[in-house]
Amino acid sequence: MIHGNIVQKILGVLASLVLLLTISSSVSAAEPHENPEVAKSVFSGISLLNYYTEALDFVLQKKPTEVKDRLDKMPFANIPRSLEQPADNLTSSGVEISQLVVTIDENINANS
Repeated sequence: MIHGNIVQKILGVLASLVLLLTISSSVSAAEPHENPEVAKSVFSGISLLNYYTEALDFVLQKKPTEVKDRLDKMPFANIPRSLEQPADNLTSSGVEISQLVVTIDENINANS
């Protein structure tokens, strides 16, 4: 019985060492950061759409300031030139719609 416990402890220590060595070798093999001046710009339409839909979730929550703050950050996104104008239009429309939703809700509540 004591012999079995010692074997289990030794196996546990060996497994831990193997795990630590595996983790440390993968961390040390990480690539350095790219120079931002020469890094290739990457555009992801799905990421952009995801950001817009998350911003427009605040419309449903009737938080126009949150919508505006979030959509005002869009100029910092990596958007191709061909999509800059539609993105600007969507941003301004999103802010206007968020305010309209609040106004409509206030009018409905005032008339009830």
